[in-house]
Formats: sequence, C-alpha cells, structure tokens
Amino acid sequence: MQLTKRRAVPENKTFDLKISFHPKATDDDIKKFFCALWLAFNLGNFGSRARRGFGSIKIEKIEEDGSHITNNCYGLNFVPSGDLGDWIKQNLNIIKNIIKPSVRKDIPYLFENFEICIFKNDSSWQNLLNEAGEKYKNFRQKERLDDRIVFGLPIITVGKYKNLRRASPLIFKILETGRNNYTLLIIIIKPDTHKFIFHPDIKNVGWDLITNFVESFESNLTRIYP
Repeated sequence: MQLTKRRAVPENKTFDLKISFHPKATDDDIKKFFCALWLAFNLGNFGSRARRGFGSIKIEKIEEDGSHITNNCYGLNFVPSGDLGDWIKQNLNIIKNIIKPSVRKDIPYLFENFEICIFKNDSSWQNLLNEAGEKYKNFRQKERLDDRIVFGLPIITVGKYKNLRRASPLIFKILETGRNNYTLLIIIIKPDTHKFIFHPDIKNVGWDLITNFVESFESNLTRIYP
C-alpha cells in the first residue's frame, strides 16, 4: 500500500455497521442476506490485496433490538468456536439448506468447486501471512511467466498482461479463532475447466499449478472442506 500511496485502515480498528431491511423484504430474503454476510466475513476479505489476506475483518457481535444473536443468527454462528473445521462445515451446511443453490458449470460453485484448507495457527497474524507469502513468492518465481498467470491478473510489469484482469483462484484468509490466536485458511477455487473461461483473451491456462502449489505445503496443510 505504501508503494502505491494508497490509504488503508490500520489493524485493530473497530466499527459499527447498521443494517436495515426494506419493509417488503421476506424472511427468506433476510436469511439469504445473512448467509452472504457470513461468507463475506468468514471466508472472504475486503479491499485491495483481498486474495492475499489483506482486509480480514471479524464480526464480534450482531445485535437485534438489543439482543445478541451472534451465535444463532438464523442458525448461523458468526464467531469461530470449537473445532474450526467442524464450525465451518456446520455453517456451510446451514447456508446450503437456506439458499438451495443451483449448479452452473460456467461459474465456480462453492459447494463443489472450492477447497478450504488450514495452514497453521499462530499468536501473530503477521507471522502467518509472512510464511505463506514467502512460500507463494518462492513457488511463483520457479514457474514460467505464461504459466503463473493462473494465480491472477494483471501482472503490471509485463506488457501483454498489464491491462488484463482475473481475480486469483487462490485466497489467503486470516481468522481470529481466540484471544491472541489466529488461523490462516487457504481457499482454492477449482472450476470446471472444460467450460470456465479464465479470460476471453487467453485460451490455455495451467490450472494444475494451483494444485501443485497447495501440495508444496506437504503435511503443513489440512483440508477441512469439502
């Protein structure tokens, strides 16, 4: 962020977010909204470099008319508790039952085309991002430029890839799982490569490179979903 002189919110900041629903919003609409909210905050990040762990925000509590519903918001639990893998799977099962999604082969589908793995725990989120980032950097440097585009575009130092955009199918996600305890999730999008278009200007993409990167972690990675 300093290199590009872009502003960022410092760590350890808190804020309140008020959510109001349209009077005609149905109970089903509200349930689906909270499903999206759970996914955004617990499996996603916000802002610049979101796929590499920046913008990880934790929901501390949800209140409705003065009552805390954080641990039972339409059945969803918004704060990690117990075994992390079980907590994620239980909430994803609830979400699947609420939204009843239909599969499309041309768009990655959360319940078929995603893998969620735990890297490790640490008392410092900086340590987790630094270690995973070093592994990622070292792995990329060994690969041909035309192959490593699978990790996302643009590549601003290369003319032919400078103005192309494709969000990375590899996501680093920091979760605060306890007091002074953090976990790094690695989320991999694995679309149906026969129908999914990586970019209209690029015909061949080596999807296997994502799998190879994940396998380079060896025993340090534990798959928890699916």
